[in-house]
Amino acid sequence: MRSERLAAVVVSLLAACAAGDKHKLGDLCAKDDECVSGRCDERVCKAAAPAGPGEPCEHPLQCRSERCLDGRCGPGLRADGADCTDDLQC
Repeated sequence: MRSERLAAVVVSLLAACAAGDKHKLGDLCAKDDECVSGRCDERVCKAAAPAGPGEPCEHPLQCRSERCLDGRCGPGLRADGADCTDDLQC
């Protein structure tokens, strides 16, 4: 049963690739042209022009901070200009 589900997922993914379907925000990717947004960052499809704090969002990957709270991009975990090691901090 488990192998049948795995096979169905693989077939579905291969069919999507063959059809030229683009990946949406949050989907895994290997290169920019695989994403609807045209941006593959850290092997994930993200917004081409991420919004800043207070700007409207529907998905965390539409925001620079990767935080979408009540329809608005949230601030990063560190102050503007502070050093950071990943997107969520900035």
